[in-house]
Amino acid sequence: MYDLSGKVALVTGAGGEKGFGRAIANRLADEGSDVAVNDVVLNPYGPNAGEWGGVAEVVHEIETKGRRSMAALADVSDSAAVDMMVSGVIERMGKIDILVANAGSRPGPDRVPVVDLTEEAFDEVMR
Repeated sequence: MYDLSGKVALVTGAGGEKGFGRAIANRLADEGSDVAVNDVVLNPYGPNAGEWGGVAEVVHEIETKGRRSMAALADVSDSAAVDMMVSGVIERMGKIDILVANAGSRPGPDRVPVVDLTEEAFDEVMR
């Protein structure tokens, strides 16, 4: 569909087994892009991960497609961590052409009708 050969993408929030980030990262790789895969930790499910390998597994999926990939761990709500992540991706991959800002907060008090959403819950999602 697209020719993204030679492009480098950074996809945030891509460590989940059934998440949009993983799907987007793999689609970008299918279209020819090398992909840096971000999440706040190696495996967002922690001890409940079962056999899911988190960002390392997504990196492996992309590499089996013949694309370059790397894990880029950072909390995207922390600007210093984002600066280090971006610098690390550029150092290793050479550039960033595509940014997919997919990271989001875990389900919590924000899962209510918008008229019932507290300012604190809204701020947490935005961070």
